[in-house]
Amino acid sequence: RHRTHRPPNGYVVMPDPAQSPGKESTLQSRQRLRIQTEGKYALLAGGITRQKGTIRLLEAVRASSSMNSQMRILLAGRCEDAVRDWMSQADSTIQDRVVLIDRHLTEREMSNAFAASDVVLALQLDRP
Repeated sequence: RHRTHRPPNGYVVMPDPAQSPGKESTLQSRQRLRIQTEGKYALLAGGITRQKGTIRLLEAVRASSSMNSQMRILLAGRCEDAVRDWMSQADSTIQDRVVLIDRHLTEREMSNAFAASDVVLALQLDRP
């Protein structure tokens, strides 16, 4: 059971229910996921859908010629068909910058995905 604290401003502060990645190092987690160990990763995890803004994110990566080539997007989770279709038509520039793990990940794999990442993205569109 989570204990809450209600500060005077009325907001409720609760502990993060997500489990800590544990003692896995970034390097170990990347090796376990079989992804490149060098560079930086921004993670989008869970169901990889248009509603999460995935295609807009990918279009922004494609449009950004100034994006650091060492920064990659890690899409970790089952993708909907629209995202798969978009990726299948993407050029090599995108495919070099996006790592796609298109399947349901175990809890351990998801923990490794978070530990392997430098930034976690939380995207959501207002409408499809």
